[in-house]
Amino acid sequence: MVEADAIEGALRQVVSLNPSAAAAYDSLGRLRADAGDLDEALALARQAVQLAPARDDFALGLARVLIMRGETKAARGMLGPLLARGATPEIRQGARNYLGGAARVELAAAAGAEAPLPERPPTLPDEPTPLPDIVEPPTTPAPLDNSAGEPLPARVPPAGPLSRPDLHRVRDDEAQVFGTMTAIECVDGGSILVIQQAPSEPIRVRGASLDRIDFVSFRADYSGSIACGPQAQPPPVLVTYRPD
Repeated sequence: MVEADAIEGALRQVVSLNPSAAAAYDSLGRLRADAGDLDEALALARQAVQLAPARDDFALGLARVLIMRGETKAARGMLGPLLARGATPEIRQGARNYLGGAARVELAAAAGAEAPLPERPPTLPDEPTPLPDIVEPPTTPAPLDNSAGEPLPARVPPAGPLSRPDLHRVRDDEAQVFGTMTAIECVDGGSILVIQQAPSEPIRVRGASLDRIDFVSFRADYSGSIACGPQAQPPPVLVTYRPD
């Protein structure tokens, strides 16, 4: 049980840091369903399907929770298309099994008995993500010109079919932290990045000045500028810094 609690805690931290992590919502929903918390399991499974509607295994997970709640009509509406056009034989067989499970739940309810709980659905393997090429950046990056105090644009590497993240190799005297950048505090003597790692207290990383921090974005859907103050849309960030 301790192991399950640890896994659930890690998954909750993932969805807190990355609200678009559909697989984490799906895994959390399965855990909560196994624990009998069907209300939260339903909300988590629906979130997973909403974020990744093409994932048939997530749809099966939602159908399972609906069956466990006795909402067999809604479950059948999802299982029919999966049985006919499921992505894999495992998904189609899973839909067939769940349709049988829905029928057993209905028969048991009519007889005033309990039906066995449906097994967990199969999980489709995620597409393998190639490891990025780690390229050593210049020892002293060229400073951005912020003499006028204007917001700094995030540097975006050239796009292309073979473009990969140009990540900084962590040296012996450096560390990295991943979280959500909720604010940038510009104070006398430096700029402070406020990095939130739920549920702990935020980590505050100080730079000599805002224009001496090298901001690089690898997301095509993020093209905002970097400015002091609370961040209207706090982005997920990986920060490399020297602990001293």
